[in-house]
Amino acid sequence: MSERADIAILGGGCAGLSLAVQLAAGDLRGRRVVVLERRTSYERDRTWCGWALAPHSFSSCVDHAWSRWSVRHRGVDVLHASGSYRYEHLRADRFYAHARERLERSSAVDLRTGVEVLAMRQAGAAFALSTDSGSIEATTVIDTRPPPREDAPPGALLQHFLGQEITTADEVFEPGTATLMDFDVSQEDGIHFMYVLPFSRTRALIESTVLSTRPLERAAYEARIGEYVTARLGTRMTSVDYVEQGVIPMHGVARNDQQGSTNRSQNHFAAESRGRVIRLGTPGGAVKPSSGYAFHTIQRTAAALADTLLGRAEPDIARPRSRTDGWLDDVFLSFLRRHPERGPKIFQRLFRSIEPDVLVRFLMERATVSDRIRVIGSMPKLPFAREALRVATSR
Repeated sequence: MSERADIAILGGGCAGLSLAVQLAAGDLRGRRVVVLERRTSYERDRTWCGWALAPHSFSSCVDHAWSRWSVRHRGVDVLHASGSYRYEHLRADRFYAHARERLERSSAVDLRTGVEVLAMRQAGAAFALSTDSGSIEATTVIDTRPPPREDAPPGALLQHFLGQEITTADEVFEPGTATLMDFDVSQEDGIHFMYVLPFSRTRALIESTVLSTRPLERAAYEARIGEYVTARLGTRMTSVDYVEQGVIPMHGVARNDQQGSTNRSQNHFAAESRGRVIRLGTPGGAVKPSSGYAFHTIQRTAAALADTLLGRAEPDIARPRSRTDGWLDDVFLSFLRRHPERGPKIFQRLFRSIEPDVLVRFLMERATVSDRIRVIGSMPKLPFAREALRVATSR
């Protein structure tokens, strides 16, 4: 006998927990929600960053923020400051703890860890989920699990990195300024930059980040961070207090169209399920392809989806970005794939040519028409016109 649920959320990561928290805070009118998460425990396994354009459910979990940021290339620093938007740093362990505490207070939302969904099939007007701990029948399914990396299109760019939260022997960091990209490092493995988030004059998160088609060995990132601390900062590490490593796809993944189907075949159960499965988070296209930012878009789309499920808004699925922004990302990434040696200069040009708040809104998927015109106008005209034509004719 299958267990019954009204809403099943597959995956209890950032997107799944964000939606669950939104639903738990609303009036579910007697409906039951289950969140099925494969992991058995939650630990500090990543960091989310980005500019907050509006308050969100996890604003209290932000442990550091910067109102100034810089990009460096060939010894030139482009420094920006904003009185409107702050660049937030949010640790995963604080996010998980806050979400679980909120869900524990709800009698309608049940988070289950150590549960893996093995298969799904249409069962009349519902979906039958087979898990390693039993069967569940749900009316609505929200799939937040990221697609396998092998689903990436051939030659697609990846943003891969390793970060270390370190303490240094000397006071070398400027706590008020986040270094988003320092390109004055080796470019032999792809478009490479150092990402530095300082928490004090002697403590910072430093990430060696590369844009290329293939991740590096762990030791390669560690060596580059060590070289950066010694040669660029002129000091030495006294401790490494935390390490994180990840790969972010810089390409579109399955997204919901107006009927709730997908426009790509990267859903785990696309061949089995003929009905509506709503995708949220990475499989819903929340990761901005040209930058890798996702957290704040997930908060916005999770809130919009919760409003729909709770009956507070017209039935609809919030698109992570406009078609225009998606097209601009496609052109930009196509150019980087074909001309990686020009990547550092192009990124610096973006930050140098565009007002801080305009660029922030574009990077956070909230650009106005005027913002998009300014972004397009900042790019080299002829090379990007050619790339736009190439992208258009390849579709």
